[in-house]
Amino acid sequence: MDIMDCTKENARLACHRCRSVTVHSLLHTEQSDVDYRDTDGIVDYEGGVYSLFRCKGCGQVALYLWSSFHDPGSEFGERVYPVAERHFSAADVPALVLDAYQEAEKVKNHSIVAYVVMVRRTLEIIAHDQGISERSLARSLAVLSGRQGVPKFISEAAT
Repeated sequence: MDIMDCTKENARLACHRCRSVTVHSLLHTEQSDVDYRDTDGIVDYEGGVYSLFRCKGCGQVALYLWSSFHDPGSEFGERVYPVAERHFSAADVPALVLDAYQEAEKVKNHSIVAYVVMVRRTLEIIAHDQGISERSLARSLAVLSGRQGVPKFISEAAT
C-alpha cells in the first residue's frame, strides 16, 4: 500500500519520481462518478473521490482515485496518474505463466470476456506452478493468498 501515514493536509505516499516514500501535500479533492465495464460489457457508474497531491520533495503531482473498485481499503485508493509501473522482471516469471499472461494482454482491449477467461487460465497456471492442486480456482487462490502469493482481494473476489 502506498500510504504510510496521513493527516488532512499531508500524506506520506510513494513518489514516482523520488522513488521513495515522501511527504505529499493534498492540493484538491473532487467527488465524481467512475465508469466501469462488467464482464458482460455493461457500463455502470460508481461514486469515487479523486485526490491531487504534490510531492514536497520534487514538486511532481500525483492523482489518486478512491472507489470500491480502486483499493477501497486505503485512505486515498490507487494512483491513477502517473500510471503505476509494474515491478517484475519477465526473467523471474515461469515461462508458462508469462506466456499465458502475454496472451491475455493481447486481447484485453478487444474482448473483455476473452481477457477474463485468459486471466483465469493464468491464475490456474500460477497455482499449479506453486504446487497447489485444489479442486476449484477459488480454493487455490485462497491458499495462494495465505502464502502471500496473490493479494487477498483476488482470492475474495473468486468466492
